[in-house]
Amino acid sequence: ATSTLHAVYLVYAAQIGLPVTKLVLGAVMMRVVSAISSLMWLGVSALMDPRSCFIGCIFSTMIAIVLCAWMDNIVDFYLMVLFMTIASSGTFIFAKVLMGSLTPKDKASHTFGFMGMVNRVAGFIGPFAFTILSILYGPRSGFIGLLLMALAGLGVLTTVDFEEGYKLASMTMNEYEDMDQTEKARKEG
Repeated sequence: ATSTLHAVYLVYAAQIGLPVTKLVLGAVMMRVVSAISSLMWLGVSALMDPRSCFIGCIFSTMIAIVLCAWMDNIVDFYLMVLFMTIASSGTFIFAKVLMGSLTPKDKASHTFGFMGMVNRVAGFIGPFAFTILSILYGPRSGFIGLLLMALAGLGVLTTVDFEEGYKLASMTMNEYEDMDQTEKARKEG
């Protein structure tokens, strides 16, 4: 949802009549805020676990989506850029941290490939859903699809057992296979 929002925010701002200088300022503001919010997420991560931080990023993404959908002046535009940038810098950081933390040592290359594939699929689904909904129901309805994607991500994130994932990630493949054999023996016996 965040990458699609990045793709459309300047288009929507231009459509409501914001001058090019304000659009450029918003794009520059996004880069500056990104650096500052990355440092902010560093501080927040010292107080909260990565999962909770990632959930905060998803909520920030949903706020940015709503602001972009109903943006009609320069203040709305700058607020949307602020929330979108805070969300995107955090999601980038915590997606990588969580994936790295949950990846078994001997499966790092598999995870790298999987992350690349997921990014490509998300890069297609978000804009596709946005376009289809906008064509069928009007120009701003595409944002509903982005909200649904953010909610789906939130749902998936809340169902992951991170403690079990951390435990499994710290095992070697031999330890995992031994555990798997023990589980099978226990279920059969």
